[in-house]
Amino acid sequence: AVSLKLPALLLGIYWVLQRRWPLVWRTIVCVVAINALGAVLLQPSNPWGLFTAWFEVLHDSGVDRAFEIGSQSFTALLSRYLTDDGYRLNLLHLSRTQVIVLAAVMQTLAVLALARRPSRRLGEQQRLLIDGAIIMTMAAVFSPTCWLGTYTLLAFPLTGAAAHLATHPRTMLRDVRAAGALMLLLVSSILLQKR
Repeated sequence: AVSLKLPALLLGIYWVLQRRWPLVWRTIVCVVAINALGAVLLQPSNPWGLFTAWFEVLHDSGVDRAFEIGSQSFTALLSRYLTDDGYRLNLLHLSRTQVIVLAAVMQTLAVLALARRPSRRLGEQQRLLIDGAIIMTMAAVFSPTCWLGTYTLLAFPLTGAAAHLATHPRTMLRDVRAAGALMLLLVSSILLQKR
């Protein structure tokens, strides 16, 4: 997934914060191997050229795409309400740079809050399911270039979270941190659909 869309690295960051070192190292090895093999197969005469072109595309698209009207990212949500973008939804007149910094700080705090040591109320498998659903959702919504099509990524984690809520409602609702994060993401997602 990281090879296709960089925000999937959020799961790796979560594993680092959780000190799940075997998962971190296996992920690094897999990402390097998949990308190296892909580059050699796609462009055997100049495999590094593929990576150079990829970085150029990332640089050229930059953060400006986060502010396009079709963007459904968290940064776009903040910009609609905190910058004077001409749609008269603004509560403040912040610059794009300030919005990017604010979004980065809020997203970092959300990941740190999720990664802190969980309560012992949930088993390891339940914790992985809930946190995995939240991280996958964050990876989609926190990406600067999140389009309506990106929301198809959310079908799996939200279905998993709904299934867990249906089968273990008391356990899920007792974990205030996870329930609050899922609720916040749901509300953000609804707001993101409003232009």
